[in-house]
Amino acid sequence: MCYMPKEVFMKFFFFLSFLTISAIVVLANSATLIGPWDQNSWMIGAYLSMKGEVLPMESWPLPEGFIKQYLSSDQSSSPSTISHTPFASASLPYAIRHVPYAINGHTPSAMSPATTTNFFMRFSPEISANNWPVYIPSSSYIDLTQAYRYDSLKPWMVFGYQTNIGNKLYFLIRMDLRKEIANFFEKDDHDNLPFTGLNFSLSPSEEAFDFNFPDEGYASYYSKNFFFNFGRSKLSWGPMIHGLTLSDNSPYYDEGSFIYTTPADFIKRFSFTYNAISVNPILTQAEYYEQSHYLDPMADQIYDEPSKYLFAHRIDFLVTNNFRIGLGELDLVGGKFPDLTDFNPFIIWHNVYGRGYSNSFGSLDFSYVPVKSLQLYGEFALDQDQNPVTPEPTPGNVPADYKPVAYGYGIGAKYSWGNWNDMSQMGVEYYYTLPWMYNRWEPYLKFTNRIMRLSNDPPSIFYTDYPFGYMYGPDAQTLDIFFRKHIDNIDIDSGFMWLRKGSNTTLTPYNPDEYYLVTPSGTVEDTKDLYTKVSFSISENLSLFGSMDLRYVKNFMNQDNPLGNAVLGNAWLYDFSFGFQYSYND
Repeated sequence: MCYMPKEVFMKFFFFLSFLTISAIVVLANSATLIGPWDQNSWMIGAYLSMKGEVLPMESWPLPEGFIKQYLSSDQSSSPSTISHTPFASASLPYAIRHVPYAINGHTPSAMSPATTTNFFMRFSPEISANNWPVYIPSSSYIDLTQAYRYDSLKPWMVFGYQTNIGNKLYFLIRMDLRKEIANFFEKDDHDNLPFTGLNFSLSPSEEAFDFNFPDEGYASYYSKNFFFNFGRSKLSWGPMIHGLTLSDNSPYYDEGSFIYTTPADFIKRFSFTYNAISVNPILTQAEYYEQSHYLDPMADQIYDEPSKYLFAHRIDFLVTNNFRIGLGELDLVGGKFPDLTDFNPFIIWHNVYGRGYSNSFGSLDFSYVPVKSLQLYGEFALDQDQNPVTPEPTPGNVPADYKPVAYGYGIGAKYSWGNWNDMSQMGVEYYYTLPWMYNRWEPYLKFTNRIMRLSNDPPSIFYTDYPFGYMYGPDAQTLDIFFRKHIDNIDIDSGFMWLRKGSNTTLTPYNPDEYYLVTPSGTVEDTKDLYTKVSFSISENLSLFGSMDLRYVKNFMNQDNPLGNAVLGNAWLYDFSFGFQYSYND
């Protein structure tokens, strides 16, 4: 009799189960949310720029139906005009439909308004050849560069369900099954499967199933002029790829949002956005001591209740079809549970003056298409300006209530050409953030979204403080040149990034002796990164994908220790990955 080892049996059972389940799962289309993080969503803006227009609002995500209804409503009633508008058709082109939820080229707008619930599943194994060193964090925090490397790994399996009710109300729960983060960093970063290496064993020393899910689950309602979303999803403001005020670099936000948009006097369109985000209030022991014992120089009392919320609102003015201006404000409320004043979308939060429990933030962005196909854009984010009431500080004589100046900006240009089945875009962006951007004395008033991840192999708890704004946080200077291409079933995203990252992070404690730092400060980590991502759709059910990342890092370090980070040296780092994605459509 043939003997089958337990490890081999479990491997066989695991894949047999997957194939059996996927054979009975139906992947349904939906009016799912669309955002800049979705594959090929850049084509929406590129298409408009080739017409000499800009997006009327830069607050994401938006439902597919919302985009179609707005764009088609602004078109001439002439059939010849509408026939050239892809959004006026029954569905968005396959290129920008959210792949896991699209089926047979249909969308809810082409389906009956009856209530339907569908289940979906996707399988995406991925392997990597790289020379990144083993990463063991020196504290409970994860370095941002390392965190983004982990986040870029596709989940090995995705499953969930979606419900459409009358083509206006939509529900989604999506489970992303990943490899554990500690196992990835310390044991095996050469694939995304939930095991150490290719030993598919369920023994505690080998399995690495991550249970920090779901990453996405929400209810959304949309109509021609109004959209509401509640649940867990990504958010993003502004025209930059990496927003400086509210960006999509966090894996998710627990949030509630609404947008309304109308025609307006003197301008083409007025849009208002409101976001309320709940942030994980867990602190380390050192942070809790600081929060509960440190009196903000501008406050009369200490606020240390376990609470952290971000409220955000913005107005978009579509001045002309080719020019848009956006004004935004963030209000971070921490150490105190918010009240109706904090929740109120229709006031200026800065003027509430919540001393000791509030930190406000302003933004200005624009999009402009001077000639067809060319778009110019930018964003300015202001955390703290020089207070005219506070005396001008001098070295060795800094007022106790002085907060260092903190702002960031980004400018960009991109040019698009081609048609809907063969579209290209190239562009350049520049980012700059001051050393004290997104920071504050109190842990609860830092502009960061804390994601906590638990691992069993090895046992550990890690925190990643994702900046609400620019992905690399404060003290950063970046040049990014990029090229995108979509042709039929092939997609390419490539570019070159030059990042100069100073020593300051959001973990760096305020130090009056260092308020005069200029970006990049201290020991500068200088990164030159050449990257390419390619995907090839064989069918609606099967696609291949791969990526290449080659970078040279001078003064390579992991910025995960508030007390200072050691330079590991200069390094050439490469990462080549390849995989396939399979989903079953009926």
